[in-house]
Amino acid sequence: MWESVETAPGIYDMNYLNNVEALIQRFANYGMVTIVDNHQDLFSRKLCGEGVPHFYTPTDLDHKCPMTPLAQAFHLADECISFDDLHLSYDIEGLPLVSDC
Repeated sequence: MWESVETAPGIYDMNYLNNVEALIQRFANYGMVTIVDNHQDLFSRKLCGEGVPHFYTPTDLDHKCPMTPLAQAFHLADECISFDDLHLSYDIEGLPLVSDC
């Protein structure tokens, strides 16, 4: 995950990258090919996900369902609620606790 590599703006966790490289090499030693999938899950920790580091996440998120066709379907089914209505606990950086997500 990007947020595991870049822990602060411009600060990279080389130990993490070295561990990933060592794991890939370990697989190679067994004749396995590795595909590194640098994906994200729900964009950012600010949205109870993983991927983009929270310090790059827009600060103007309103934590509400967007006005997209899919979101409107959730609205109609009363399944689209405000992020604030989830009553999550937050850490010292203002990020939702992973245990609550």
